[in-house]
Amino acid sequence: MRWLGVWFDRKLSFKTHVATLAAKAKRTAAGIRALGNTVRGAPPRLLRQAVQACVQPSLCYGAEAWWPGTHRIRRGKRVSNRVDSLVRKLDTIQNEALRGALPVYKTTPTAALQREAAILPMKIVLDHKATLAAARVKRLDARHPLVRRATRQRAYAIETRFLRTAAKTGPTEPHDPLVLPPWEPRPIGTMPASGIRRA
Repeated sequence: MRWLGVWFDRKLSFKTHVATLAAKAKRTAAGIRALGNTVRGAPPRLLRQAVQACVQPSLCYGAEAWWPGTHRIRRGKRVSNRVDSLVRKLDTIQNEALRGALPVYKTTPTAALQREAAILPMKIVLDHKATLAAARVKRLDARHPLVRRATRQRAYAIETRFLRTAAKTGPTEPHDPLVLPPWEPRPIGTMPASGIRRA
């Protein structure tokens, strides 16, 4: 089943989703590689921006929904989520795009390639997106359905992927974005949602 661009299978393994993302990003990486001619090609800095703007977002689409992290803690033990093969597939596509964007040899090590391009490995990028999603949940109003689901007391212990993602930020200070309406003046030093400072 496809919903909002994310492919769901019966076991929620998201292998179909990752394969779809990888195929889409691979076509983009091939286009970048075609533009990266060392004689008459585009400058590497522009191709690197193309990798950041076109390839990486395609690989990370919907990560907030499907990325569980490489492991989880269960009964005090570290348990693998068995997503290493998915990360390797995404890393392979990103590295192909980087090799087409930078004037490097085919035998250049992956770590050196990522360092020279200042592009993070996919595992770190996916973890960062999951952490940002958890921070957004923490900033929501206490009456929001997602906040209620994350803080609801349950009679039986069940740990879902959403609850593990919401717990990434740890304990935070309560925040109510609806204390002041948007048209009211705000204290000096705070920024409204529009990003324009008000007096």
